[in-house]
Amino acid sequence: MSFKKYKRLCLVLFFPLLLLGVLAYIVFWPYPMAIGIFCDLERGGYCRSVGEIDGAAYKIAESLNPSYGQMIIVKEGMSKSLFVINITPILISKALVLNADVLTDGDGYAVERMQELKGMAVPIIFGSVGKKHSGHGLLYCNDLSFESAPRNYKLICYGEKWSSRITFAVDEGSLDLYVLDNLKDSILKSIDSADNEKALYFLLAIPVFIYLFIFLSLVYWFGVKAVRYVNKV
Repeated sequence: MSFKKYKRLCLVLFFPLLLLGVLAYIVFWPYPMAIGIFCDLERGGYCRSVGEIDGAAYKIAESLNPSYGQMIIVKEGMSKSLFVINITPILISKALVLNADVLTDGDGYAVERMQELKGMAVPIIFGSVGKKHSGHGLLYCNDLSFESAPRNYKLICYGEKWSSRITFAVDEGSLDLYVLDNLKDSILKSIDSADNEKALYFLLAIPVFIYLFIFLSLVYWFGVKAVRYVNKV
C-alpha cells in the first residue's frame, strides 16, 4: 500500500475508531465518578486519593481510619465528579454559631437547644462521632462543607436524640482559621490532581483504538521492511 492510500485509510478509520473508543470507555472501562480522598492534618494537611469509593483501596483506608470526619464535594464540569473526603478529627476551639437548623428531634427539645446555641462560641470536634454525642458545651459533628462567605462553614452535629446543621464562623487570624484554610487548600489541590489524572485517562482511553491501529501499522511496516531486507540478502 502506498503512503497516499494509507493516509486515506487513516482518514476513513479515524472517526469509527474514535467512536469505538468512546463506546468501550462507557461500557468496559469508565473512569470512576466517585473518588475517595483521605486527608491527614497531623501530616500538615496531606491529602491523597485512594481511587473509587467502592474499590478495595478505599475500603481498606476507611477500615483503618474509622474515626475520620467526612465531607462530600460535587464538582460540576463536562463530566460531574463526586469526591468523598475523609479527614482526621479536628478540634475547632472557638466556633461562633451563626445558625442551627434541626434535622431530627427525638426528644422534643432540639429546637430549644439550637435557639440557645445561636450566637454562642462553642468548641466543635469534627469527625470521631461514632457513639459520642454533643453535650456539656461540646459539639460532635461531621459532614463539613465550606461556605461561599469567608470564614464560614457548615457541619452536621449529633446529640443523643437529635441532629442539626450548624453554620459557624471562626475568628480572623485564629489557629482554627489556619487549620481550616490549610485543609481547604489541600483538598482543592488533591481534587485538581484527580482532575488531571482524569484528563490523562481520557486522552489514553478514548483514542486507544487509534493508537492500536497506528501501532499495528508500524509493526506491519517494519515487518515488510525486514522481509524485503532479508530477501535481498
